Amino acid sequence: MHAFVFSMLHKFIPFVLKVILTFIAYNSLAYLLKGIVANWQQFLMEVPLILLSTGCFYFALNKKTHFRTWVAMIPWLLFYSIVDIYYILFNRVFKLVEFLELPEMYDILPTYFTVCSLLLFGFLTWLFLKNLLLKRTGLLLAGFSPLALTAFFAYFIPAQYINVIQFISPSINTPQEYEQTSENGRWVTLLYFEAVRSHALNSLSHPENWQDERSNLKTNELLIAEHKNVHIIVLESFLDPTLLNKLPNIQTAMPDFFKKINSKKGMSISPVFGNRTPQAEFEILCNVPALQQTSIIEFNVFTGAPTSCLPAWLKQAGWKTVATHAYKPSFFNREKAYLGLQFDEIYFAKEYKPDASSYFETRLEDDIQFMYDGDLFEQNRAFVQAHINSPNKQPLFNYMLGVYGHWPNIRDKQRFPDVIELDLSEHNTEMQNIVNEYYYRMVALETHIQQLHIIDPNSLILVISDHLPPMKGMSDVYAELDYLPSHNNNTFVNIFYLFNDSNIVETQDVFHHYQMADLIISHLTQSKCLKPECLPKRDKTNLSEHYKHVISSALQ
Repeated sequence: MHAFVFSMLHKFIPFVLKVILTFIAYNSLAYLLKGIVANWQQFLMEVPLILLSTGCFYFALNKKTHFRTWVAMIPWLLFYSIVDIYYILFNRVFKLVEFLELPEMYDILPTYFTVCSLLLFGFLTWLFLKNLLLKRTGLLLAGFSPLALTAFFAYFIPAQYINVIQFISPSINTPQEYEQTSENGRWVTLLYFEAVRSHALNSLSHPENWQDERSNLKTNELLIAEHKNVHIIVLESFLDPTLLNKLPNIQTAMPDFFKKINSKKGMSISPVFGNRTPQAEFEILCNVPALQQTSIIEFNVFTGAPTSCLPAWLKQAGWKTVATHAYKPSFFNREKAYLGLQFDEIYFAKEYKPDASSYFETRLEDDIQFMYDGDLFEQNRAFVQAHINSPNKQPLFNYMLGVYGHWPNIRDKQRFPDVIELDLSEHNTEMQNIVNEYYYRMVALETHIQQLHIIDPNSLILVISDHLPPMKGMSDVYAELDYLPSHNNNTFVNIFYLFNDSNIVETQDVFHHYQMADLIISHLTQSKCLKPECLPKRDKTNLSEHYKHVISSALQ
């Protein structure tokens, strides 16, 4: 008996040590690559789960397998790698619901990255399956059973799962997703996020529980407002490089239009940094913060059912509401989202939706992925002019999203050669591309605004950035280049310009993107707010209730 116990310990202890050391080594590598670093608490929360499932996988493999322990860890290593690569690329923690975004993600990632990642993940999966003994499939299933069981609890009885995790680890309640994951483990936290989402979906699936008086109030306010055309232009990654204090001589290289309006630009806090444009759109259009209670992207839960947002309020008050998007309709469920927002007409480029009528085309060269803002503006102006000349005298709500600044910031250098040269010994080529893109975008914006002032002189125009552009190093790069050092959460602060009756409006202090609808309404009425304090006051409870009403309506 003692010999048997000694023999088992002789095999078990080296296995446990190898797994733990591999876990430590992986997290050390994650630290070096700026991924998610494990806190000591993970040894209590997740390492026992890893040991249990890896032990089953170990005995399901052929005894002759080289590096048997590490091959047995492949499922965990693959999962951890997905979470960390996602964090390194997008500066946010991966959630289960984001599997829905994989097609969009691979569409915008460089081909070489997609190919290399698929080859690597395919090879590791093949290596694991190659050494698996079919007669030990039961052990394989036993290895996955703890994962399946915890996933079952998180999805089907989310409230109980949330309570158990919060009891075991109070740190799961910290507001920072990185800290939640670092302290509680990637798998435990992934399921916790999914349980919170499922619980919220169950709660919000009953819109009668979330009544909102805002729709009638906003519509009545707009009924007596000035019925002028409203243009909202959301620009992808529209960074003002002059706000990077360590980029010398940028201001003098900018177009004259920039120099005229730059001192009067406004500042607004976006819900996102570096990606997830629909979150910024949601806040701008729906007048509520993007709380991510049901999805990492609120637009993804829209079914086309009508919601109470700015386009709906304007429509009910007599405006014709039109949405124009310069990229693919399949991205982030935008067709259903725009339909639910109650746009009368929704347009995507002819190349992306050939079976539908559209007033514009991308005019892209074969190797360029994202449409130039100037080409979009020109065709949109023609659309606006046609509306002004038509017998239909409805005021127009003209919402437009331009995508030219999208990562990886590749442009046609024959058409748009470098105008601004940076010292590349200090600043990378990404910033060189972003700065030159901004120059050409500002040239296009100058033409667009000036022409709109000619054909539509009494209109109200908002130009706003969705988020800052992503770069290698993400927030560290902005810190290095001294971007808005006096602002808290500076990487979420973006610029906007507001024009009313052909004059630029100089706002003060820092707004939120979810306040833009109120700002628009105030300049259609007599209040004409210049500061956030002038806008309707809403505390966190009000904002949460308004959010729940929007989402519960969108889910129907």
